[in-house]
Amino acid sequence: MNTRTSEKFHVACSAGRNRKMAADGRRIRRMIAAHFSFSYNSPATRAALASV
Repeated sequence: MNTRTSEKFHVACSAGRNRKMAADGRRIRRMIAAHFSFSYNSPATRAALASV
């Protein structure tokens, strides 16, 4: 698992008090959800799922 990537994801998802970062978090989650549906069984996807 890439620690730096999961930290960025966590920050984006948990920064609800900052509207821009909250919007970025929603965009990132949509991006990741689209990636999941495209390559659900890839190692990178499993690592991202485990880090959430």
